[in-house]
Amino acid sequence: MAASDWRRWGRVGSLILPMILGGCADGDRMSGLAGGIGLEPMRRPGAVPPEAWTDQELRSVWRSGLYDLELGRLGLGQDKFDLVIQRAPDWLPEAQTRLKAMQLRLKAAGRLPATAPVRVIAAPVTPLPTAARVIAVPVVTPSALPPEPVLAPTPPEPAPDADSAGPLPLAPVRTAGPGVVGLLGEAVARERQADWEGVVRVLDQAARLEPDHAEVLTRRAAAHIRLGRNQDALRDLDRLIVLDATQFRAWIRRAGVRLALGQPAEARDDLDQAIRINPQFGLAWLNRGLVHRQLGNLDQALADYGQAAVLWPDQVQVYVNRGVLLQAMGRHAEAVGDFDRAVTLNPRAGAYFRQRGISHFHLGRFSAAIADLQRTLALIPRDGEATRYLALAREKSRGQEVPEKAAADPAPDR
Repeated sequence: MAASDWRRWGRVGSLILPMILGGCADGDRMSGLAGGIGLEPMRRPGAVPPEAWTDQELRSVWRSGLYDLELGRLGLGQDKFDLVIQRAPDWLPEAQTRLKAMQLRLKAAGRLPATAPVRVIAAPVTPLPTAARVIAVPVVTPSALPPEPVLAPTPPEPAPDADSAGPLPLAPVRTAGPGVVGLLGEAVARERQADWEGVVRVLDQAARLEPDHAEVLTRRAAAHIRLGRNQDALRDLDRLIVLDATQFRAWIRRAGVRLALGQPAEARDDLDQAIRINPQFGLAWLNRGLVHRQLGNLDQALADYGQAAVLWPDQVQVYVNRGVLLQAMGRHAEAVGDFDRAVTLNPRAGAYFRQRGISHFHLGRFSAAIADLQRTLALIPRDGEATRYLALAREKSRGQEVPEKAAADPAPDR
């Protein structure tokens, strides 16, 4: 993330496509940070990946992350620290210490619930091979598979390292006017009450005071998505990306909006850009796999799910999506492996047992199919697909012929 033309970052939430609705030429120059930090001209955000940043750009992003923490914007600060750590892994202990200290301060001040989970910054992952980053990016959404929320993995927190070198003191940055701050606080309160219309009204007022405030645009886009106003959300997300093209979460969120608007090719392009900015972010690979499947690029979807599994080995949705894709491709033995992992991660999801049972059925493992389908019906008593396949598996296990049409592959996308 090159540091230039900063507007305040807004928190852009993660999403799974399509469950919720969530670069410029090198050498293009812009001057300084908005707020007058007094830097030399630097490259436009998104022009280069983090590993190619100059030391000046790296330190500017670090200072911006510290500033977000001071304002209590934990998610934004963490996003920036995540990118900094890719370029400077030695700064990880200091970043962890700063983030933890701010969380304790906010909890003590009552601005963060005491029960809020502790945020930690993931250690840098070994960069993916160049070929894997440019895989041309394909399946259909599982029939009755329940949505699984995607949460960033939480690795163990390393011990603070007092000798960590590199971070600089917080530099002064221009702050938002008190009117915008107060309106944002009211918007957050309305979000907690799921009053999305109220959120939009309040943020409309804030936007009249400061039209390019990143957090205003981010939260208003999220509220529009909740209300199904995808065109309005698209306008806010377009503006966010114009203001700061390094916000990879904004690219991911816009991909979700574009998919809902029936623009899968454009959604893929947005996810391509998100991956170029942060190739370590598993959600972008997972979402791009879903988009590729909708585009009919099954092999590319499979490759993207594979990268998501490397980056998010404990994320159940990766294995569910890939398992359903493998079923659609007739590769049931491999699908069983993915559903094995899914039921291990979430043994209360009856749909996962159903899908594994269906693959067992097509492999001729009727006893295993019966066991899985019975487990499904214990968790979801009226699951019609499980009931039908259970009857077929019992007939097969008794040596009776099953009609070819009845034993056809399931239609997980229905």
